Amino acid sequence: MDLGAESELLSYLSSSTVDGLVISNTTVSRDNIRLSSKLMTIGGLSGAPLRDKSRSMLQRAYPLIGKTKPIVASGGINSGEEAYMRICMGASLCQIYTAFIYRGPELITSMIDDMQKCMLRDGFSKIEQAKGFYYV
Repeated sequence: MDLGAESELLSYLSSSTVDGLVISNTTVSRDNIRLSSKLMTIGGLSGAPLRDKSRSMLQRAYPLIGKTKPIVASGGINSGEEAYMRICMGASLCQIYTAFIYRGPELITSMIDDMQKCMLRDGFSKIEQAKGFYYV
């Protein structure tokens, strides 16, 4: 999708009846990704290889839709620091899956601890204060 069409779609969604938006759950693109197997050439790609694309899409979406609708950040969120960064970039929520599969339930406690450290570092007592912080 070209950036003009993307902006037009996001502008439309900001005033539509859509309740929110999930940003970049998976991608079929393999740009800049080394594949270890031909089996990995089909289907949606998720996890760490999606991180940069997900961040980029969130950066483009938040100014157009994030102040009117909640955005769920997804794709490559594998630490509390990453989740906190996505909140600061404008996400209302963060979705994890791949990291949870690989690291198990202890990931949640670790992420919460890391997010609290990031909040304290930046002088926030509530996570809501960090939302969109990188755009202030």
